[in-house]
Amino acid sequence: MADTLAHAAAGRLTSRRRSLALASLCTLLFLTFLDNTVVSVALANIQSDLHGGVSALQWVVGAYALTFASFMLPFGMLADKFGRKKIMLAGAGVYCVGAALAQSRRPSGY
Repeated sequence: MADTLAHAAAGRLTSRRRSLALASLCTLLFLTFLDNTVVSVALANIQSDLHGGVSALQWVVGAYALTFASFMLPFGMLADKFGRKKIMLAGAGVYCVGAALAQSRRPSGY
């Protein structure tokens, strides 16, 4: 009887941890999509401020994608070496700190 109760409790714990892991991954995926959306929305302002054409906007999108991918590869290798959870949480923390700093330095007209 005690063995059955311990097994049921372990199953609930595993279920909670899986739910928390899924929620964390969904949140990080949302942040990635949000970051890409910000770049897409900013294209109109980039075009008007820099007086660029379509090719310049394509360059901006390409440069962003290349930069994003160039960070993903080495951090993927670091995650394999030090643990995916640690690197994922560190990356989310750096992203949130950077977003907060960018928000605090934004001009008042925006």
